[in-house]
Amino acid sequence: MFERILVLIDGSEASGRAVNLCMETAASLGSHVYALHVMSPLPTVDLLADYIEGNIHFTRLTSRAQALLDDAKRVGEAAGVVVSTEYTFDRRPDTVVVSRACARGCDLVVMPSTLAAHPQGFVRDVAQQVLLDGETPVLVCP
Repeated sequence: MFERILVLIDGSEASGRAVNLCMETAASLGSHVYALHVMSPLPTVDLLADYIEGNIHFTRLTSRAQALLDDAKRVGEAAGVVVSTEYTFDRRPDTVVVSRACARGCDLVVMPSTLAAHPQGFVRDVAQQVLLDGETPVLVCP
């Protein structure tokens, strides 16, 4: 039924539940899983300062992202699931989820209920935006 599942990982408890549910589902269906972590890019001034200091903040962000994805991959491998991972920087994680799900031909998106700051300063529900903007079914883990 679901051959390709995208799971969004943000490091929250709900994200951990989403990963576990995704891997159980994928194992029972023989699905491939794409684990995705989206980080907000640094503001330009902070990015320049970080570059001058030797990319310390950037390295911490990407190391944390890779650790979260590696954890998801281990959970998948323990369940016998093939897991591909990716992290990226974007201010609109919902847009990234919708585009990656479409590009990878995903049949299902599994994600935590997540709030994120929008570039204009208001808070948006990422899961709600993925539901509104995408065509792929979404399973939200509270």
